[in-house]
Amino acid sequence: MKIEHVVSYATAVKALFDAHKDEVINYNALLDDPFEANVLDVKIAAVGSMLGTGVLRKLNKGETADRNSYMDKLIPILNDLEFKIDICRTNGTITDSLASFGLGAFKRAIQLRKIDLFHLSYESTYARVLLVTTPLADVGFTAAKVTSIKTWHNKAWDLNTTKINLKLEINTLSRGNLAMVNDLLGVCQDVIDSIRAFAASEGNTKLMKQATRSAIEKSVVPTPAKKPRKRNIGPGSSVVLRKDMVAKNILQMTLLTDVKVLVCRQVLKTDACVTGSVLPFGTMVEMKKKEIMGSGEFVKLTNVDTNKKAVVLVYEVDVKKA
Repeated sequence: MKIEHVVSYATAVKALFDAHKDEVINYNALLDDPFEANVLDVKIAAVGSMLGTGVLRKLNKGETADRNSYMDKLIPILNDLEFKIDICRTNGTITDSLASFGLGAFKRAIQLRKIDLFHLSYESTYARVLLVTTPLADVGFTAAKVTSIKTWHNKAWDLNTTKINLKLEINTLSRGNLAMVNDLLGVCQDVIDSIRAFAASEGNTKLMKQATRSAIEKSVVPTPAKKPRKRNIGPGSSVVLRKDMVAKNILQMTLLTDVKVLVCRQVLKTDACVTGSVLPFGTMVEMKKKEIMGSGEFVKLTNVDTNKKAVVLVYEVDVKKA
């Protein structure tokens, strides 16, 4: 269990106990009052105080603020880069589209504080910029500015992957704090065992399923954030990316293999893309539902190549939640 979930877990145990308190106490008198007020509540409060005002949360808050400030420093640099790319496209020294540099996705990841998407967008943008450093330097986007993109990304990414935060495992706590947490978890387990034993004696299978550490953890631990996912598509095959995609959301796709892949919308799940937008190799593209060719609720990818498999990195930006 992660440190950040301990108090929520213990509170959920307390709530389950309170919902069946009279029956459970009648079954196990050791849990009769003042057990809840003098033992369970006291231990929950002690761990909550340790996490809420102790060193761990202060470090987490400070480190996160630093990470965000490093990300923010990239915004003016990326705005300057976008302007200079436009100049180069006007004078003909850069022929690639502005969209191929993925600046919109990069800046959006910064604004939404989505660190995994930030890292992915950086890799795509930086690789494209390295191919056109000479024309960019001629219009004032110097080598030092190119390097600054890498510098600020690395500072933010390194801090994110090494910072001390509440997502650490319990066993990373100091000996004293670890003892405090384990003491609370031990009391919680005693309560769970008593509830489960009472439920078993009554033949209450529903309560027996609820009275397990695993079931209670699932009720308090949030679903992990979505991350970019690689989709493998066999030669001449298709895969369904989404069904009933939210209109406001943005689908980001990067073709990682040099084969022809179409994206389209179909009415039937079994249909392949005959016509559709061709994904460019190695460049992230962004599309809303209405921008995807075809009709129907199934967003599909079709690998046109009949000899090689295709690999596409896919991520859906949830604009509704952002």
